Amino acid sequence: MRQFERILVVKLADIGDAVLSLPAVQSLRAANPNATIDILTTEAGANVFALSTAIDRVITLQKQQFDHIRGLISFSGITELLRLAAQLRGGRYEAVVLLHHLTTSFGARKFAALVRTTGATVVAGLDNGRGAFLTHAAPDYGFGAKAEWEYGIDVVRSLGIDAHETRPEFSLPESAEKSARSLLQRTMGHHAEYAVVHPEVGAFSPARAWRNDHFADVCRHLIVDHDLPVLLVGVEQDRPGHEQLAAIPGVYDLVGQTSFPELCHIVQASRIVVGCDSSVCHLAGAFNRPTIALFGPSNIHAWKPYGSRVMKIGERLDRDENVIALHRDLPCSPCIYTGFRLGRPQGCRSRSCMMDLPPAPVQQLSDTLLQRS
Repeated sequence: MRQFERILVVKLADIGDAVLSLPAVQSLRAANPNATIDILTTEAGANVFALSTAIDRVITLQKQQFDHIRGLISFSGITELLRLAAQLRGGRYEAVVLLHHLTTSFGARKFAALVRTTGATVVAGLDNGRGAFLTHAAPDYGFGAKAEWEYGIDVVRSLGIDAHETRPEFSLPESAEKSARSLLQRTMGHHAEYAVVHPEVGAFSPARAWRNDHFADVCRHLIVDHDLPVLLVGVEQDRPGHEQLAAIPGVYDLVGQTSFPELCHIVQASRIVVGCDSSVCHLAGAFNRPTIALFGPSNIHAWKPYGSRVMKIGERLDRDENVIALHRDLPCSPCIYTGFRLGRPQGCRSRSCMMDLPPAPVQQLSDTLLQRS
């Protein structure tokens, strides 16, 4: 197995995607303990990678500006590209590890140009027929044929590395733990145990969201039947629309009040986490907290939280299962990232996969998970 001295990982990711890429990054570090490993990511992904001991340096890129040709050819786009090109060339990387599907021809050309900029002679990635620029390729069988973290391990193995899957790991600062504990004390007083609910899904695909009245039913169930206060978490821009949840007695609104490391501590210490296909459920999966992640239009087999079991409504939970990705298993699901295509991030008009997913199965699963824990 060849040892590298300088490696660049490319993962232009949101928080959930970044979490799912950590097993690959960690296996890369285990095989190259003395190498310099940098990562190119987004500002959102930087929150995750800054807490990974497998990464030496985080380089950020405004991804949205480069998703379309007009962003690339704008003055600010050209300026940013020139700055990035100089930075990447200065990294003197021997190898680039690309943790992305080459979903569109434009995307494939964009990533090919990016890796050429580095001057690296070794480029590893997933190949679905658009990866002619890769020197080391792992086959891409389509979205959901493997979980995203498994595809990442495949890319590392394409370099001849005997990579082994490991749970995503975070190095959380003690200062964040202290400030998180102080925030919880101010917020809840004497309560030592709590549930975390995260109803938001981000701007990419609002179709993944569950109904607020169903979330409200789950919150009341956790408060009344399990004597668990509920912490509502998210970023400030997620606040509008969730006044119904924040007004429930026993729900404490922490939306926009935590740093990312503080959020990690809060999730790690929770009794249970309930949310949709979103960042917080991926954090909970990484920490192996009792978790119920609700899926509808998104590809559950691709983006299920790390280590989770995919369950249909009505299936029984086995004793050793702690993280659940729950869906209705409709014939039309998923409709986002299917096969080798982007699909329909906006979902369909009815969105019955999420709108008709009732709260009762979520409450029943929460009963089982809480009784066991």
